[in-house]
Amino acid sequence: MQTVNRPIQIARGELSPAAGTGIQSPPASGATITIYDSTANNNGRQGNASVPFSRLVLDIISSADSAASGVTFEGSSDNGTTWDTMQTAQTYLTASGATTYDVLVTYPQVRIKYANSAATLTTWRMSLQGVIGDRAKGN
Repeated sequence: MQTVNRPIQIARGELSPAAGTGIQSPPASGATITIYDSTANNNGRQGNASVPFSRLVLDIISSADSAASGVTFEGSSDNGTTWDTMQTAQTYLTASGATTYDVLVTYPQVRIKYANSAATLTTWRMSLQGVIGDRAKGN
């Protein structure tokens, strides 16, 4: 079994996911969704284990541009009490088509959010993978 540079599917998004699938639906007009929060399922426990990924790879295609700071990558060292910017916020532009954000994980906990513009989306596909191992760690 491959143990380094191995991508693991974390989350998916579709325009109209079936109920109970766990697939993320798109953000409404002007809304922000959390694509991933490594502290979300800790049931109030202290000392969450660090995310096992060296990088996170987010792929998005949408029918409309995001808000100005549409894709945000945040990190926490205190189990989500405080969130800091892990990488500069990115804007998703429809003109760019499918866009990949490849982010170095620099904190023990991670949260990724997507802010939609005022548009109502007619296309929304998203995939988030974590890379286990040291692929380009530090770059």
